[in-house]
Amino acid sequence: MSAWINAVLSGLLALNVTLPMTDTNGSEIANLCLTEWSVGQGEYKCYMDYRTITDTSSPQWELQQEAWTDENGLRRYEDRYCIALGSAYGSDIGARYIIELEDGAQYRCVLADQKADCDTNAEHTADMNGAVVEFIVDTPVLPSDVRSMGDVSYINGFAGEIRKIYQED
Repeated sequence: MSAWINAVLSGLLALNVTLPMTDTNGSEIANLCLTEWSVGQGEYKCYMDYRTITDTSSPQWELQQEAWTDENGLRRYEDRYCIALGSAYGSDIGARYIIELEDGAQYRCVLADQKADCDTNAEHTADMNGAVVEFIVDTPVLPSDVRSMGDVSYINGFAGEIRKIYQED
C-alpha cells in the first residue's frame, strides 16, 4: 500500500491512500482513494435526533427526507449510517466516510450534519465529552439502554474506540 502525507491538520495526520476494502458484510468495496485519519479515541458515540434538523432549505434537511430509520433507531441514507463529525474531517454534507473501530469493524457512513466548531475541542475533532462521531437517530426507536446511557456504543457491534476515519474521494 502506498501512502503519502497530504496534510497535517491541527495535529491530525491525514494521509491519502488507495486500498481494497470490505464492508461490514464482507462484500468487497472497489479500490478506493481515501483520505485517512488515525483517531485513537471516541469510544463514546453520542447521538442527536433527526427532528432537530429544522432548516428546510439546508442540505442536512434534504438528506433526511431520503433517509430511513433502521431497527436500532439509527438513521440511514442508502446503505450508510447518518453521522455528524467535527470540521477537521470535512464539512460537505453528503460526503462518504468509513469509520473503523479498534476491533477492525468498519461502518459506511454519510455526513448528514456538521458539529459546530464551538461545540468541539480546539482541533475540531471531537465534542467536549470526547465523542468523535455523533449518530443521527430516531430517538423513540433507540434501544432503552442506548437512551438511558446516551451512547450508541450500547448497540451490539458499536462498542470500542474509533481507530481510523476514511473519507471516500
